[in-house]
Amino acid sequence: MKRISVLKTITTIAFIITVITVAFGIPFTLMLAVATDLVPNGLQKNISSNHLIGIGAIVYLLLTMGVTALIALALHSFKEALTLFEKRMFFDVRVIALLTKTGKMLLTAAAVSIIAEITSTFFASDAPYTEASFTYGPTLLFASLGLLFLVLSDVFTMAKNLKEENDLTV
Repeated sequence: MKRISVLKTITTIAFIITVITVAFGIPFTLMLAVATDLVPNGLQKNISSNHLIGIGAIVYLLLTMGVTALIALALHSFKEALTLFEKRMFFDVRVIALLTKTGKMLLTAAAVSIIAEITSTFFASDAPYTEASFTYGPTLLFASLGLLFLVLSDVFTMAKNLKEENDLTV
């Protein structure tokens, strides 16, 4: 049970960092979109030299903030499941629902991340046809973790059903 509390602490720290990132990232992105003159001068020169400001960059940053928000929701759901684990409620319906929710949030984050990459590639080039290249980065990690959590929820569902059948057996 000590490992569960360590995992819950790590999850809580990651959740807090993710929420802070979203809390500062969304207003900054909106400030880039609406009021570019309010962006600090040094940062504005860096952004202009990289040709980042534009509708494509704003859409990409907003989609990236959406991915980060989905990850924050997934971390929160997982933290709640770990709280139930600490209470030794392993085969509770809430645990299964929270694991399923965590998996779906991570799969959604992977899908939005792919959309963000496609959007970034589309807006980055003047050519009508652009070649998109995807790496084995966070998108694959989010998709894999999402599937892992969905499989875990299925395993917990089967274990819960077996436990109920075993409890009924004399």
